[in-house]
Amino acid sequence: MSHWRRHPAVTTTTLDGEAFLVRADTDTILLLNPTATAIWNALEDETRRADLLTLFTVAFPGEPADRVAADLDQTLAALAEAGMIEMDDT
Repeated sequence: MSHWRRHPAVTTTTLDGEAFLVRADTDTILLLNPTATAIWNALEDETRRADLLTLFTVAFPGEPADRVAADLDQTLAALAEAGMIEMDDT
């Protein structure tokens, strides 16, 4: 079953209340918005997309589930493209 996980080379830095992801091996720094920060925090342990979707659908009950899913997928894709998270298929 596939799980998303943080890339082990990524460190998190907080400055003035804003979260930054730093990946020194690729010289990549990413500033997270509040939603991306919440997703990053939820990825402290390996997590399936379905579990993330359930978590955020409950957290934002006033938002349509399809919008929550689209926002989640967009954020996961951006984090993966930046090399901050990876899929574990084991």
